[in-house]
Amino acid sequence: MHNLFITEYSIGFVCPALLSLVISGTIFLRQFNRRKFTPDRTSLSLYFLGASVYNVLNFFGFSIYSADAQIVWYIQTFAPFMVLFMIRFAYYYPEKWHESERKAVLISASVISVFAISEYWINSWNSPVMLFGHTSGSEYHSSAIPLVVALFYAWAAAVFIRRGIDYEKNNGTYSGLMKTITNPRSREAATSRNFA
Repeated sequence: MHNLFITEYSIGFVCPALLSLVISGTIFLRQFNRRKFTPDRTSLSLYFLGASVYNVLNFFGFSIYSADAQIVWYIQTFAPFMVLFMIRFAYYYPEKWHESERKAVLISASVISVFAISEYWINSWNSPVMLFGHTSGSEYHSSAIPLVVALFYAWAAAVFIRRGIDYEKNNGTYSGLMKTITNPRSREAATSRNFA
């Protein structure tokens, strides 16, 4: 850490990192105190823990200008796996839903994540600026990883919307997709819409 340059840009990652860590710790401690770990709360806690680690890595990645700091960008490529916890949460909260679909989605999303991460590692390693080289960062910027992360978030939102529609249909109050999104009539559908 011989070249530490904290800027307004890098310091902006500190608050999200701390907030995510507090949320993750709160969820985990509540489960620990009750001696009851549920898949939905555990998934949400791990998601926020991953978000905290991601923001801490961003802080160091944009603050430390040395060859050794490049390892941050390689570690950050595991972000798609963090979002898988949000997808898992979507299928588990407040109870298990479409169990076979959940397993298929998580397995296929894990495979997609491995390919996206491999794409970055291979192309970055073969780029002119290599890991622990003489410059401060990798020249290769992945286009696959941000796309995969965005698709995973979109899938989690779609699962919540679908759950909201199911709640509305079960309560006999379903009157269309837009009504479910803008004005859900059941508490469960409103919660699903809000998470989406």
